Formats: sequence, structure tokens, C-alpha cells
Amino acid sequence: MSIPTQNFIGPVAPPATRMEDVEFSAETAPNVSSTPVASPKAPVCLPRGAGSDPAAGLQVSISLLHEEIVSLYALIASSNGTTDELRSYREKVSKKMGDLDQLGRAQKLIQATAGSTLAGAKLSNVVPRNLPLFQWENQVSVPGAPVFVDVNTCIMNFTDVMISHNLDLDANYLRVLPPLLAGTIRLWFEDFVTQFRKLYQQDPSWIQFSTAMQDRYGLNVQEERN
Repeated sequence: MSIPTQNFIGPVAPPATRMEDVEFSAETAPNVSSTPVASPKAPVCLPRGAGSDPAAGLQVSISLLHEEIVSLYALIASSNGTTDELRSYREKVSKKMGDLDQLGRAQKLIQATAGSTLAGAKLSNVVPRNLPLFQWENQVSVPGAPVFVDVNTCIMNFTDVMISHNLDLDANYLRVLPPLLAGTIRLWFEDFVTQFRKLYQQDPSWIQFSTAMQDRYGLNVQEERN
């Protein structure tokens, strides 16, 4: 009776647990050199001063365009090149001039928006209490109410009260003043503001209004009596 035998293949090596235990032959080694490696992207450089302020960024871009256009004009003036080169310079100037025009329009839009925001921030809902009516000697619309010497005194008193309440005159006088005007003075006020808006497409400032009112009603008592 024969005893079956097993083919002896030698000791079995334990599995590799570390990278340095793994050996690669030339045939089995991975082709590292053929594997594409992503190169790091270059950082995007913004013009100095751009940051998060669009107005500053636009100003920087406009300044850079100015310099580029001046440089191109210098090249055109000193160029001894071919007609094609001159044509190329002029085309670049034309394109950059168009870019400059667009940036200028954008800058004006940002400035207008900023101005509107600032005006809105100055607008208030506060109405000072006990503001006296605008009436003076020979211009009394409400008997029994305080009467000032002249229109200049009314304007000075109104200005003082508005400033003491920290109210911007330009932003708030059109809101606060109308209830203080009566009779023909109120009619003149409405007509003046309406005509000013039609002519200038904006509200009159406090200085513009108060000056017009002084011109209209500025005779003092002594002059009127004479």
C-alpha cells in the first residue's frame, strides 16, 4: 500500500504588511512617469487697491488703462515699423479706449449709487416738537401763534432746531418744513419746489431754498414800513 505524498514547495512567506516589504520587478512596477500630475494653479493677482471695494478697483483699472494707452501712443509716434504694426497699435488703442469708456460709465454709476445710499442714511423720521410756524410781521397766517421779526429769523430758528436734533437739513427739510408754512407762503413753497424739480431734475438743497425764500420775503420791517 503506497502512501500518497504532497509536492513540497518550500516555506510560504508571510504577507507583506509594509510598503518596503513589497518588491517590484521591471515588468510589474507601475509607470509613475506616465501618470499625469496636476500642477498647482498660479494665484490670481488683483491690482493693488482693488480688494473688495469696487470703486477702488475701478480706479486702479482706469489708471492702468491710461498708462497702457499712453504707452501705445508713444509707440505709434516713435515707430518706424511696417504699416501692419502701426495698424495693430491703433487697433489696440481703439479697444482700450472703448474699455476706458465702459469703466468710466461704471465708475459714475457706482458714485451715483453711493450718493443715493448716503442720502438715504441721512434721512430720518424724527420731527422736532413745538417747531413754530413760519410767520413774521405783516405775514401772519395763524393769529395767536408766535410771530418773528422777519423771515431771516424764522430760517435761523428752524436751522437751529434741526441741527440740535442732529437732522441733516438737505435730507429732511422738505419733510419737516411744509406743516410750518401757511397761506400764501405755503403756496409759494409748493410752486418753488415744483419749478426747481422741473428745471434741475432734483430737489433744491436747504441753502438753495432758504436763499430763494430770503430773496422773496427778505424785506425787513423797517424797509416795509418805509
